[in-house]
Amino acid sequence: ALEGIRGIHLTREVRRDRPHGDLALGVLGHVRDGRGFGGIEQAFDSVLQGRPGRQVVARDRLGDAMPGQVFEVEEPVPGGEVVLTLDVDLQEIAQQALAEALERTGATGGDLLITAPETGEVLALASLSEGRPDALSALTTSYEPGSTLKPFTIAALLQHDRATLNDSIDIDEGSWAINGRVLHDVHGSGRVSLAQALRESSNVGVAKAALALSTGEQYEILRDFGFGIPTGLPLPGEASGLLRRPEQWSRQSAQSLAIGYEIAVTPIQMAMAYGALANGGRLMEARLVREVRHANGNEERWTPQVVRHVVDSTVTRAVGAVLVEAVDDGTGTRAQMETFRVAGKSGTARLYSATGGYEAGEYFSSFAGFFPADRPQLVVFVKLERPQGAYYGGAVAAPVTRAAMEAALAARGTPLDRQGLLGVMRPVRREPPTETREPEVPVAQFAVRAADRGEGERTGGDATSVARASGSSTTNPGDAAEGTPRAEVAAGGRLHSPSGAAWRVVPDVSGLPLRAAVRQLHRAGFRVSVEQAGVVTGMSPSAGERIPVGDTIHLSAAPPGGTRLGGGLPER
Repeated sequence: ALEGIRGIHLTREVRRDRPHGDLALGVLGHVRDGRGFGGIEQAFDSVLQGRPGRQVVARDRLGDAMPGQVFEVEEPVPGGEVVLTLDVDLQEIAQQALAEALERTGATGGDLLITAPETGEVLALASLSEGRPDALSALTTSYEPGSTLKPFTIAALLQHDRATLNDSIDIDEGSWAINGRVLHDVHGSGRVSLAQALRESSNVGVAKAALALSTGEQYEILRDFGFGIPTGLPLPGEASGLLRRPEQWSRQSAQSLAIGYEIAVTPIQMAMAYGALANGGRLMEARLVREVRHANGNEERWTPQVVRHVVDSTVTRAVGAVLVEAVDDGTGTRAQMETFRVAGKSGTARLYSATGGYEAGEYFSSFAGFFPADRPQLVVFVKLERPQGAYYGGAVAAPVTRAAMEAALAARGTPLDRQGLLGVMRPVRREPPTETREPEVPVAQFAVRAADRGEGERTGGDATSVARASGSSTTNPGDAAEGTPRAEVAAGGRLHSPSGAAWRVVPDVSGLPLRAAVRQLHRAGFRVSVEQAGVVTGMSPSAGERIPVGDTIHLSAAPPGGTRLGGGLPER
């Protein structure tokens, strides 16, 4: 409207805009003085920067530019585009879950990754360090993993036919002296099976079992799962970790490696290795870039690539079954979900100082898991650095994994195959309520697509662990000391009928954003059906009613009007 008005001259200025704020800032990188620094901006700078144009500017006799006397000689050419595998909803979920975990535990930093095991795609990558939202420690910083490495030792034993999960191991009184060192377990004595040693994360049991492996077999299985080698993600500064060749091992190295020491790994390496356990034994190439669109119209597309087939699918099924037991009744119970089985392993490793030696009272706490265990769609890996107070991986990292999975179920636009979830639900035992109720029409699917309203898929999954009686620690140093369930108790509004069916009081979620409401109802063990996005205005059954766990609650909502409300992520 101002163009053509005498005396008014316009100057165009370019402003960089981030529509999602600090979301994935470390992955994206920065631009300074027209150049990319860090992340995708640096790795694909030549694709993204484009070519500047040329202008002729008229100047007066003093050399000053004359307003309005600018003539364009050559048009600028815009740069290309880089399409990432990151999912906006999952990235937002990961960053929020990680930030809440750091605040709750007092940890100085942490990482959370969500990957697709079948394709190797990185769906979310969040790193926070000393409050910096642009950290990228998931790729650039390696650490000793501790007990999250034990499943790969067991996989090696099964793959090379050196043991079976039913083999018996004598862990004595929970300590074992070998080659000038003593390994300890917090609890346990006598003989245990190999499966029990992994489920309860016995240092002594796993290290003794590893004696059956040659140094070459032990080294090769870790190398084949991708440790000691960069994943090749197109981001600057990726660390390779550390996996020394057998000729460089000491007398203690074999036992140390069996339980996750004398090796340095990165979170992205752990996520990809657990992806191989989840998909039948195939180590996938880590993918962050899906497509590059050049300014000249050419396009490059990345497709899933198998790096190598590490172990047989029979091995991964056997190990996966034990990892489900570890979540159901082992060291990872706080990652447990009500209606879907989760496979996972906790880890707690002492923090090695840069000046040499382990720091007293400082730990890395981690948890790796995949969901649902029967047909895995997501791998979630969480690592926290220097948590204060409770520090076992099962106590502080496993709940973060569960929170991320619950939120993924609650999000409408995540890449979950909702229909595929129907076949892997845990069966829910039901008992008719004492009062008369009309039979509920069963919901045939989790996701209800409302394309006519321009909305994404809606979620109705179930979530979270049952109420457990707090118990004494049942695990060993270097791993999560979780109280394992011995009896279910009435807690959080949960009731039990004489036949054992679980009941709960419906929580009041009125006024909450839809995503927050769905997460809360999942956490209580209910399924959810929704009509439209927005702020919850009504629910059926009503808040306060007592219904069986696994029943469906129907929510009605009103559009939020673009307002960000407390208690949940912004609706889109």
